[in-house]
Amino acid sequence: MRTLFFVGIFFCGFSVYGQNYSLEDFFLYDAELEQKVDSIFESLSDTSRVGQMIIPAAGRLGKSQAHLNELLSKNYIGGILLLNGTKAGFTEMVADFNDLNKKTRDYLYSTLQMLSPV
Repeated sequence: MRTLFFVGIFFCGFSVYGQNYSLEDFFLYDAELEQKVDSIFESLSDTSRVGQMIIPAAGRLGKSQAHLNELLSKNYIGGILLLNGTKAGFTEMVADFNDLNKKTRDYLYSTLQMLSPV
C-alpha cells in the first residue's frame, strides 16, 4: 500500500519540485522526495491511506460529479479516472475538483481513451 502511495506522490512530486525527470529517474533514490512522501503518508488517517487505492471513474461512463465531490471531500479516493467525455467537459470537471480539495491534497487524474471531439 505504501508503494502505491509512493508512486502517486512521486508523479505529483514533479510539479512540487519543478525539476525535469525521466523514466530512468523512477528507480533512483531521492532523499528529499523520500522525506516528502514519508511526511505526507504519515499525516494520512487509515481511511485516507486505504482511499489512495480507490480511483473511481468520472464522465459519461463513470460516477456523477456530485458523488465524486462527496468522496473527495471525505478523502475516500486517491484519484479519478476520466472516461468518455469531452476535453472541455473534463477540463471543467478537474478545475471543480481542484477547487473543492485545495485544502486537502493533490489528486491523480487519468484518461485511458480518446476524448470526444466536442
